[in-house]
Amino acid sequence: LQTRSKMFCGCEVAFGGEPNTRCCPVCLGLPGSLPVVNERAVELMTKAALALNCTIAPQCIFHRKNYYYPDLPKNYQISQYDNPLGVNGYVEITGKKIAIRRVHMEEDTGKLLHVEGNRSLVDYNRSGVPLMEIVTMNPPPPGLDQIESAEEAREYLQRLRQILVYLGVSDCKMEEGSMRCEPNISIKPKGSAEFGVKTEIKNLNSFRAVYLGVDYELKRQEKVLREGGEIVQETRRWDDARGVTTSMRSKEFEQEYRYFPEPDLVPIVLDDAYVGRLRGELPELPMAKIARFTSEYGIPRADAEVLTDSIELADFYDACARASKDPKAVANW
Repeated sequence: LQTRSKMFCGCEVAFGGEPNTRCCPVCLGLPGSLPVVNERAVELMTKAALALNCTIAPQCIFHRKNYYYPDLPKNYQISQYDNPLGVNGYVEITGKKIAIRRVHMEEDTGKLLHVEGNRSLVDYNRSGVPLMEIVTMNPPPPGLDQIESAEEAREYLQRLRQILVYLGVSDCKMEEGSMRCEPNISIKPKGSAEFGVKTEIKNLNSFRAVYLGVDYELKRQEKVLREGGEIVQETRRWDDARGVTTSMRSKEFEQEYRYFPEPDLVPIVLDDAYVGRLRGELPELPMAKIARFTSEYGIPRADAEVLTDSIELADFYDACARASKDPKAVANW
């Protein structure tokens, strides 16, 4: 999220910089430190959930997600579990509305740097940075859809990125890690109602890598099953140089995280007035702009897609078209 400070402390949020210089007792998990919720992060999260057509919870709480890893100094991550901020939304792509199960707040972990000599270094500058996790729904409820191909996965992410950048919620720079995608992939025999075991892919740092990784994993799972093998629940790493996924580790099951309510944070109450104010601050979103540009200015949808790629370009065209007698010529220019 594009906040100036971290999710539960006052440390600065920035990319890069000298390792371990933007840390404090809270984001380092030192004994006796107490978290405080970043109000701006809650505001940005609520705007995003509204733009993604979610129902906003009138009250939500944080949980501790317990696991042990060197980049997690507290040995738990503050997240949301059974009471997330937003639920039951969707994102429109070509011919589909992709169902969103939940939108929830959490904090980032530190960053591991693997160096020579079989050693790993840990940079905690990123630890505690506010994150928004958006989870799609499978199977979807009636009237909504799920992602069913690598191309749909790529288009969903591109549309999601566009919405979040329009809102100013995040800069969504995948190369800097401010937008990450971890697809969970499973397949089923034709005619079957139940999907098989899922795998998760990590290390995807571009829309192209998402497309290639999902496409490879779909084909790999099909090959394994056709040859009589079994898919195991695991996390796999995308190797961009070789164009393959490789096994990283077995994937945890939900109960292994031993979630319980975070005792150091009070519930967040979002009343109707608060949600209504933020809803009123939402800009005209990309799909609405595309529909308006094609109907009001008579330009082709393909042109409208290009002109709405960024909110700055869309607003510039809108102003020029209003001042011109020929919006189609303006679009061509």
